[in-house]
Amino acid sequence: ASNVLNSGPTGLPLPVFVLLGTLLWQVFVDAMFAPSNQLAAAGQMLSHLSFPPESVLLAGLADAAVNSFIRLLIAVPVLIWYDVTPGWGLVLAPLGLLSLLMLGFAIGLAMAPFGMLYQDLTRLLTVGTGFWLLLTPVAYVVPEVGPLRPVVRLNPVSPLLITTRSWMTGGALQSENKALAEKVLAEFDAITTQHEAFLASGDSGGGLFIREGGTWKLAGINYAIDGGFDTNAIVGDGSEFTGALFDIGGLYAGSDAEGWTLIPDQPTDQPQHLYASRISSNASAINAVIQSVPEPSGLILLFASAGFAFRRRR
Repeated sequence: ASNVLNSGPTGLPLPVFVLLGTLLWQVFVDAMFAPSNQLAAAGQMLSHLSFPPESVLLAGLADAAVNSFIRLLIAVPVLIWYDVTPGWGLVLAPLGLLSLLMLGFAIGLAMAPFGMLYQDLTRLLTVGTGFWLLLTPVAYVVPEVGPLRPVVRLNPVSPLLITTRSWMTGGALQSENKALAEKVLAEFDAITTQHEAFLASGDSGGGLFIREGGTWKLAGINYAIDGGFDTNAIVGDGSEFTGALFDIGGLYAGSDAEGWTLIPDQPTDQPQHLYASRISSNASAINAVIQSVPEPSGLILLFASAGFAFRRRR
């Protein structure tokens, strides 16, 4: 395989995942361009007739909503074909669609006056949405680690699109907030403290402890770190490395197999992160296993009772 697109663990058939992501992205884009398109089309009418200009903008929003509804009907046969059954979250999907519409409309409304004055601004925005699309999890899952993660987290479209897609498919909520809540994240920065530490090779699966009120408590199970790193993007030169770094700016992150991405150097440090699976997020499953295993004293009584019953039968 060429591995051009690595979507990650989507939890859905890839065509369904990408189609719904694309359709929801278009909902946002249609709403964003609605104000400028409507004002440009009604420019002559606004100067000759007396009526509330707000009605033109609201008509554009309504038009974007109707077009989005019709476009989303395409997804119905695809969901049926791939046997994807929406759950109760489907009743919340209109709320997610409305949120995408209102976010796009608000951005477009703020840009509309400038677009009327400077025509090139609208063209620039059209080009910019193409780059914005690449930074939105339309066809991929939000990465757990790596330089793309903080960029996607700052994207206001990401949580709305991910949550709405999940509501429409009955899948587990794949929002960035939920994914982050299930992990313990720590920075390896230059501000040293008494118990500063970082993970090394072989530490995966070990315990991560947090000191609370003088007591050390198991908070997570070591999972991953940012990296690896390289000083260039040349594949196969043997210069890649791992380490504990309090500033990864200016380095390349990734691997020879998956490619290298430059981390822009910033005036402030960009510390490396470690990640651990949060114990509290999995407490129910852990307690279920613990409760299913009998105490040693209970096992002794069980075997003693069985032995006594066997002797009486003899």
